[in-house]
Amino acid sequence: SDGITEAKNYTKEEAYEKDIERKMFGEEKLFQIIQKNRHLPPEAIIQEVMKGVDSWMAEQEDDITIAVIKKK
Repeated sequence: SDGITEAKNYTKEEAYEKDIERKMFGEEKLFQIIQKNRHLPPEAIIQEVMKGVDSWMAEQEDDITIAVIKKK
């Protein structure tokens, strides 16, 4: 869902106080994590994506939904 790609690295308050731009997690970071972990089972890929998002995101502002389906 867009809750992953649009996760921000600073809260609105932090960005205002520090006068910095809030950056989104983005599709590129998501694709890099999936590519790096493509050999893992779907559950493990989801865990790796969530680790990446959790370490990036200042606070959860949106819902997060993720599904991984692998084709043999």
